[in-house]
Amino acid sequence: TAKIRLMDNDAATLEVACAIEHAGAAALCVHGRTAKQRPKYADRDPAGTGGCAPNWKPIALVRKAVGIPVIANGGIEVHADALRCLEETGAAAVMSAEALLEDPDLFLNVSSPEEGMPMATVNRMLRLSREFMDLVERHPSDLKYPPTKSHLFKILHRLIGVDQAEARKKYDAGLALSLREELKLVLMRCNVHDNAAIRG
Repeated sequence: TAKIRLMDNDAATLEVACAIEHAGAAALCVHGRTAKQRPKYADRDPAGTGGCAPNWKPIALVRKAVGIPVIANGGIEVHADALRCLEETGAAAVMSAEALLEDPDLFLNVSSPEEGMPMATVNRMLRLSREFMDLVERHPSDLKYPPTKSHLFKILHRLIGVDQAEARKKYDAGLALSLREELKLVLMRCNVHDNAAIRG
């Protein structure tokens, strides 16, 4: 398999995609942004397109030009995005990266009677966090600094997504903290190897 980003024009993108197919790739993942349009490189793009929304139209062109499965990538933040991308591109599948760190069951079409209600969202984040901690405990990391807390921060982002530096300043100054700020600081202070404290 191979993964590419869009080139500067559709013809160049199609040329690369076809070359990859002819080289023997079994499937091709195509990201709907150019390398310069990656959000983290926005300051390097003189055209000012860094961080722009992905363009799925060239992915549809690639899908029509090659005979191997095409996987669409870029802009898949929620389940509805995945469905819309499949419809617009005709791709065999979609791929998501960052959004899956925050929402590990993004591709599940879970309907809940409480959907859209704040408590349902909180309960879902907490359930995903517990499931993640179960996996962490079953499969311990040998890393000096395991990514346990960083992954939990992603899953719980909507619940405790506050500025850590600001929360610390308020705490150090003896100012009252919001519940989000308190939760963020509690998790920050947990030792990366103390799963019981992190789970608590």
